[in-house]
Amino acid sequence: MIINLFLRHLYSSDPNIRSYVVEPLFRAFLCERLDPAKRDMIANGLLTILNDENPLPRLCFSKAIAREGNAPHHFVVALMRDNLDIAAPVILYSPVLRDYDLEELISESDEQTYEIIASRLHLSFDVSSLLASQGGVLSCINLLSNPTAFISQDTLALIAERHINDPRVCVAILERTDIPISIRQMLMTTLCEALIHDQYVASVPPQRVRRIIRETWERMTVEMIRTADENERRMLISHLRSNDKLNASLLLRALIYGDFFFFEESLADLAKLPMDRASRLAKDYSGLGFRALYDCAGLPPTAYIGFTITVRNVLCMLEAGYDLTVPSLRRHLLEQILDDYEIRSTSSEDAVLKFFLRLYDESMYEGSEPIYEGSEKNLQGVLENVAA
Repeated sequence: MIINLFLRHLYSSDPNIRSYVVEPLFRAFLCERLDPAKRDMIANGLLTILNDENPLPRLCFSKAIAREGNAPHHFVVALMRDNLDIAAPVILYSPVLRDYDLEELISESDEQTYEIIASRLHLSFDVSSLLASQGGVLSCINLLSNPTAFISQDTLALIAERHINDPRVCVAILERTDIPISIRQMLMTTLCEALIHDQYVASVPPQRVRRIIRETWERMTVEMIRTADENERRMLISHLRSNDKLNASLLLRALIYGDFFFFEESLADLAKLPMDRASRLAKDYSGLGFRALYDCAGLPPTAYIGFTITVRNVLCMLEAGYDLTVPSLRRHLLEQILDDYEIRSTSSEDAVLKFFLRLYDESMYEGSEPIYEGSEKNLQGVLENVAA
């Protein structure tokens, strides 16, 4: 009797009455003990709601069906394709929707729909990847902020590449704990490039800004390398090489910070040699082996002497058990390097000599307040905080 009464209300001319009976009828439809004939009658009545000219009954139907795992698939899909205000509850919550439903919806929808899909629980790798390739800034932020979404490292890299210049996306990426080291490095590089033209550092001469940014970028990259695992190091080396960042300046800095393994890996990658062979040649600093490896890696001839002196002194200190991440020990290393190199240098304008001197100056104030004044000090602080 009650079901018959509700069914009559379902055909009422008043949309408020039709809306009122949608949810109880749908609950009755799901009841296992319901007579099959009654279930068919309710199903036919609910089909009329899907075609209701007034949006209110359709919205009530969408809210009633949204979280129900036993809802008929064709009901859910029909509501999913309705106006976004009506479809939103189903798109966001329905466990009935499968990956192929979502992928088809993404292929024919707009950014507002993407934003809702990106907030769904337990998005699959495939759906996340499709959203990353087609979604705008806000949908990608929703995806990155979704703790239950399955997001591969390739998808994270794709989001970073597409929206690297939007600070909101950068923040959302940096807040995650599963960011590949290559993406962190990419974000830091982009920030450095953006700061060159930022009004925040307008009071600092441009050449000095570029030097501070480059040196801070190198220090932060060396720190990333030091804390990375083996797979991350390889990814970072590949990323640096493909972006022409695996250069002599970075390799010398990594050496002086005691990371000889990164130096060997980088030379092996640049020279396209097996790691064990590159390692043997890298340690042959007094013979022809290192020179052959150095030339094969494409490093500048003008820095060769600086590298041989650095390799010799670094290996001596590492074999003696010294930790070159300690500023005082690194300062001692640089004093030895400078003593050896100044004998060989023929000009006070030698770029490698200037580089060693700057590293020595850094080691003098490392661990204390930077000697930069005003905007320079602020600039370095911004870069270091974001890179971390």
